[in-house]
Amino acid sequence: MWYTPGPFGLATVGALGNPPQPFRLYVDLIWDTLFVPNASLSTQYCSPGVEMFRYRANESSTADPSDLGWYYIGQNLVDFSGSAALDTFRVGGGGLRVERQPFVAVEHAQPEAMIDLWIGYDGVLGLSPRWDTPAEPTASRLPSPWAHMVRDGALDDNVFAIEVPRAARGGFDEDDGPEVGPTVGAITFGGVAEKYRDAEFAPLPLVRDDDRVWAVAAQSVR
Repeated sequence: MWYTPGPFGLATVGALGNPPQPFRLYVDLIWDTLFVPNASLSTQYCSPGVEMFRYRANESSTADPSDLGWYYIGQNLVDFSGSAALDTFRVGGGGLRVERQPFVAVEHAQPEAMIDLWIGYDGVLGLSPRWDTPAEPTASRLPSPWAHMVRDGALDDNVFAIEVPRAARGGFDEDDGPEVGPTVGAITFGGVAEKYRDAEFAPLPLVRDDDRVWAVAAQSVR
C-alpha cells in the first residue's frame, strides 16, 4: 500500500480474472463499489505518461458473461459509467481470493471540471461496510466488496487492518530521500499483519446507524 497524491489517499494492488490482471486501486473507506477501466475505455484521465491497466474479459477464464446492467459512478471529480460484471478478485498480501466478485468495468469517463483527481491509480476498491447491501446485484447497487468478502466466507476473521505509510502521515523515514520515497504501508484482510500479532489493541464498538461509514461513538470530550 502506498500514498497516492491524486485523491490524497492510499492505494494498493489488486487483480481481476484468471490469469490475474493487475490494477492499482485507490482504497476508499466510504465508498462501496469496486471499479476498474475496461479495455474499451476510449480516454484516459490520469498522470501523463503513466499507462493505465485495463480489464479484458475475453482474456479471463473466470469472467461471467451475465448481463448485470449499466452503472453510473461519480468519484474524485470524474463521472464514470460502465457495465457490471463478475470475476475472480485477488487483493492483499496474504493472497486473498474472492470468487465472482461484482465490479464495474468502466467504459466512459468524463471529468466534472477542468481538474480531476484520477491520478496515480486505475480503479477504486470501496471498503464501506454496507451491512445492508443486497447479496445480489440490483438495478441501482452492487454488493460492496467488503460485504461480499464477508458473505462469501473468504476471511479467517471478518476484519481488515491498514498500516498507513509515512507519507500519508506527513513524514519520511530517516534514511529515505526523494529518490527512495516514503515507506510503504499495507492492508491485511482477515486479521492483522504478522508483526502486530502480539500487539494490544483497544476495541471500539461500531455504531451501526449508517452502514455507509465506519463510525464509533465518542464517550466524552475533554
